[in-house]
Amino acid sequence: MSQESPLSEPVIYHGKKFIVLSDWDGTITTQDSNDFVTDTFGMGRSDRVLLNQRIRKGEDNFRDAFRKMIVSINENGKEEGKVTHTFEFCKNAVAENIKVDDTFKGFYEFCEMNDIPVVIVSSGMEPIIRAVLNKYLASLDGIQIISNEVKTYDDGSWDIQYRHPER
Repeated sequence: MSQESPLSEPVIYHGKKFIVLSDWDGTITTQDSNDFVTDTFGMGRSDRVLLNQRIRKGEDNFRDAFRKMIVSINENGKEEGKVTHTFEFCKNAVAENIKVDDTFKGFYEFCEMNDIPVVIVSSGMEPIIRAVLNKYLASLDGIQIISNEVKTYDDGSWDIQYRHPER
């Protein structure tokens, strides 16, 4: 029995013999992009590590802890009530500072030449992933990203918009 896909974007891998599924942070990148933004513009490394430990111990869940990290980025650096660490600012900082693993470009080109779609599955945010990839790859045609979106607000603040908020 076939189900309708919950993905809003076109599925690029139907009918393909092979498909590559990959995580993003620390797999394709050499550093976690969300950790970078939180450590640099938000609560800092030590508080972030404490939150991660709370998640591992079952004292907090990933969604709530990740939201706390984003709130810290919005709050830290406010000037006269205005958010200075806007999403655009953070996205650009990530694109400038997060490196893609040296082997990924060649791997992706191999996949592209052999009609093998690459699907990135991430708990991160699609616009950040695209910003980093655009710096390293000529085309993203053979890549599908399954991750979360971002909601921005007039005051410059922003929040993650989970793909499945009900779960």
